[in-house]
Amino acid sequence: MKRKIGLAILFIPALVPAAVTLDFSELHGADGCSFSALDSQGFHVEGTFGVWHESHTFIPGDPALQAVGFGDYSFARFTRLDGGQFRFLGLDVSSNAAPFGQIEILGHSGGWVSFQQALMVQSADRYEGLTSDRPDLWLDDMYVQLFPTPTSGSMNFDNVRLETVPEPCSVALSGLVSVLAMRQRKRG
Repeated sequence: MKRKIGLAILFIPALVPAAVTLDFSELHGADGCSFSALDSQGFHVEGTFGVWHESHTFIPGDPALQAVGFGDYSFARFTRLDGGQFRFLGLDVSSNAAPFGQIEILGHSGGWVSFQQALMVQSADRYEGLTSDRPDLWLDDMYVQLFPTPTSGSMNFDNVRLETVPEPCSVALSGLVSVLAMRQRKRG
């Protein structure tokens, strides 16, 4: 019996959503070098539209993604490498100069926009936190859209906080262990 309880406890972490923070620490190019895509912690991040750079000098030693626009918008797409769903919890965003800019988050589920949230960035040269107003929604993919004003030039974002869905195999395996434990209990 203790062994079965131990097995059940072993599978609990596989059933709980896992929090992930994408801090872009894997970016090792020069400040201002082009960015196209990155695979990190089970996620694929891709600059799908606009001009994207690595930013290494906004906060020295803390790489971030930078959209360079001077009035043109840029999109970055987030997906799970395994095709699974995830929740958006928040991120940090900054504008490099006044009069700032806007960030918009679009989340898709089942091919439809199921989540949209925007923030006017009120500060220059420091990060502001954007917390999701719908952390309960499971998304298939998510777009971060940055809209720098014609004079602000660029915007950075970092520390994207996400939560992943447990893998279906883990859930199925946990269910199988539960069924076996119940069958054994009936025998005993």
